[in-house]
Formats: sequence, structure tokens, C-alpha cells
Amino acid sequence: MKSLQYLMFTLFLTILIGCENKQENTKDSDSKDTLLLSHEDSLKLANEEREKTYEEWRKYNNSVKAHKEQDTIVGNFTKGKTDTLFIIQCSYDSEEREKDNYHCIMYSSNKLIPKLDLYYNIAPKLVNEGDLDGNGTTEVGILDTWYFSACRMYRIYTLHNNRWYYLIPPLYTAANLRASGLELAEPTNEKNKIRIRYCEENAPLSSCSSGPIVDTIVSVSLKSTNYDKHYFGE
Repeated sequence: MKSLQYLMFTLFLTILIGCENKQENTKDSDSKDTLLLSHEDSLKLANEEREKTYEEWRKYNNSVKAHKEQDTIVGNFTKGKTDTLFIIQCSYDSEEREKDNYHCIMYSSNKLIPKLDLYYNIAPKLVNEGDLDGNGTTEVGILDTWYFSACRMYRIYTLHNNRWYYLIPPLYTAANLRASGLELAEPTNEKNKIRIRYCEENAPLSSCSSGPIVDTIVSVSLKSTNYDKHYFGE
């Protein structure tokens, strides 16, 4: 009798262990299948999202999503009457053709507003930045534009004593910032202080396509635009 009970108990344990092993193997198999499927989907999704992102960035190689970019803007640039700024058609200087110097000129019919040579730019647009520093005059923003690369400087100009100056040093922008919808410059509640956004050019893995975005408040620091001639080899 005891032998029969022992035999049946042993048989029961054998069946129980077999069932548990089968269930465990089934779980492992399901888990492996799910993991492989998830990994493949993740790669596919990552590639699709990356391509969508790059395509969006390419739209803004020569533009900023948050900006209203125009051929002509109207503002109070002299603390006097309202004036109009526009871009004179860009053209090569015939004497400098061999140096590939491409000139675009920002111009106003007001004789108190001097012309501004924008140097290397193809069909640049004007951005009315309003009164960023709280001094009562309208600032002008212009994004560098060119045929290739995605590295662009955004330059904010202000008129002071009938001369054009940079309101702050030019802002470095990568494509991800220009496509983000973020404003590059905004006024604050404090005079001579503005909020800016730019890309950290020297950060690890930073590139013309993508760079870490810095959001900060800086003091106005007028800088002459004369150094542009030296920078562009003139």
C-alpha cells in the first residue's frame, strides 16, 4: 500500500514539474518573440522619426520657424518718424568677381539711415524685432543665408548715432533651433536686458544640424559691424 502511495506521489510530482517547465519555456519563447518584435519596431520607428526630423530641419536651412521674415519692414529706427527698410537686389561686385564676393544691401530712403552691406547672403530677409532693449527704437534681425551647410549666424542690428551696430554679438544657430519654433530674441521687463536663445557651438557632438540650445538673459553690448569686412576677407 505504501509502495503504491509513494509511486502515485512520485508520478504526481513528475507531472507537476513537467507542466511548470513547459509554462516557463512558453514564457521564455513569448518573451523572446516580443523582444525581437519590439526591437525591430523601435529601430524602424527611430529611423522614421529621424528622417522626419531631418526633413523638418532642412526646411529651415535659411529660415527661422518663429520669425516673420520679410523683404520690407516698417519701424521707428531713428527715434523719429516711421521709416521703411528693404533689401537692394543682391549682386556680384564686378571688380571683386574673382573673389566671389556676393553683396546684399539693406537700404532706406531716409538719409539718416545708412546703407548696410550684408556681404555673404543669398536673398536675405528682414525681421522686425521691435524694441528689444527698451530704448525706443526698432531692432532688425537678419539670418545669414547661403547655398550649403546648415550653420547660420543670426545678427541683430540697431541704429545708434546714425550708424548700424550689433545689439549683441551674432547668435550661432543650428538647424534644430531654427526649426524649433522658439524665438531667438525677446525683450525682458528690464531695460538693456534681452532674452536670447542660441546653440552651444563647442559642445560635444554639436554640429550644424543639431546643438544644445542655450536660453539666457544678456545685457546689451553694442559692437561695430566693421569687423565683417575683415571676417569676409575684404
